[in-house]
Amino acid sequence: MRERLRRRQQGLPVPSRYELWIRRKDGSERLVEATSINIQWEGQPAVLGIFRDLTAQQAAEAYLQQARKKALEAHQLKSTFLELITHEIRTPLSTILGYAELLHQELAGHIPEELLDFLSAIRASGRRLLGLLSDILDLSLLETQRYQLSQRTLHLEHFAQQLAEDFSAMAAEKGLRLVFEPPAIPVRILADEEALYRALRNVVHNAIKFTEKGEVRLRVGQTDVEGWIQVKDTGPGMDPAFVRSGLFEPFRQESEGLDRRHEGAGLGMAVTRGLVEAMHGRILVETAPGQGTTVTLYFPRPAPKAQQPSVSALHPEAQDLRTLQERLQQKHLHLLVVEDNPENARFLELALKPIAQVTLAADAYEALQHIDALLQEGQTFDLILLDLNLPGNFPGQALLHEIRRRPAYHHTPIVAQTAYAEPFRPEDFLREGFDGYLAKPIDRLTLYLELDRLLSTPAPS
Repeated sequence: MRERLRRRQQGLPVPSRYELWIRRKDGSERLVEATSINIQWEGQPAVLGIFRDLTAQQAAEAYLQQARKKALEAHQLKSTFLELITHEIRTPLSTILGYAELLHQELAGHIPEELLDFLSAIRASGRRLLGLLSDILDLSLLETQRYQLSQRTLHLEHFAQQLAEDFSAMAAEKGLRLVFEPPAIPVRILADEEALYRALRNVVHNAIKFTEKGEVRLRVGQTDVEGWIQVKDTGPGMDPAFVRSGLFEPFRQESEGLDRRHEGAGLGMAVTRGLVEAMHGRILVETAPGQGTTVTLYFPRPAPKAQQPSVSALHPEAQDLRTLQERLQQKHLHLLVVEDNPENARFLELALKPIAQVTLAADAYEALQHIDALLQEGQTFDLILLDLNLPGNFPGQALLHEIRRRPAYHHTPIVAQTAYAEPFRPEDFLREGFDGYLAKPIDRLTLYLELDRLLSTPAPS
């Protein structure tokens, strides 16, 4: 401090403001901000010093930094917990839904209709739980900005048509008309395929869920810079105040508490807004009590020279399970299933048994034993289903690379299966060297479709 004073008196440049610790007469130390300026005092040059005590401010800032650090750690811990618990619930849920589906398919026509209804109730409740898990995980990923998107040019009217087909049964069950008005010309937008469908699905589901009579109408159109899809219902409408303050908040419903009118966790619209905004879109809600609700989602349009719309792989054309089964049976397949969970392994064995010979392996070492034993006989597996979360220090990705080291398996289709469906994207698995992936829980139709796709594709020469 004396050195700064000397330099200032000599006219040399010194900071006009700086912080330092001082010791007071009582021995306590204080952090102060010192400000000094040159002045004239009684005709002589002098320095005016002003000291401001920053000790309390510094303590408050340190407290806030520590609190922020703890909040970030807690947020990360919450995200990690949600991902872990989602995986742990998905794994048994995969078994429940898988066996319920197998029983329904195998017993249809052989047991009373009432018992089939019981199985349908198990499947419906399982799918509802799966949807809740997906919403919780999506919300966590969106909050931490870890939801991975792959923007591409898509035809918006194709998604509207798909939604009309997917929800036709739900609407008919309530006696509602579900109407899709196709646009005069195709509407192209930039969006992520899976995120777009999830967002639109939530809106259409809500429209049907909350509408007791009348119709739900889907329209698609475009402006110079945006494509839009509108979902209009004749339901009870909402209080505009709730739309502003609660509609897009997690775990909020207009009717809340034990006497709420509708079931649900109140996550759908929060996830929808997060997905839409992540795709650089926006949502407009127009509603009033007794006048229905209109939800319009806007998405950016691609530049004129952007890529052609991609063909959606999310929702393949409906195929008859029996036709797929017959086609795959003709290939006389031998499949390897690497799955450490006994219940899931048994389900996959039963699901695949009608179309192939199935060999099971509970870990990487057992899988390699089967592969090498078959190689000694001059044979290979036609396709391998590989769980990523294998026990021990030999995870699924490492096993994949070990298998690929064998020349006979350079081009064998290997499909990843995982309960950690998010935040992974299809591109992640392809970059790792997999040929496809299946997210648990796996249903037999999806399984057969993936096998048919991979085994119908000519292997690289």
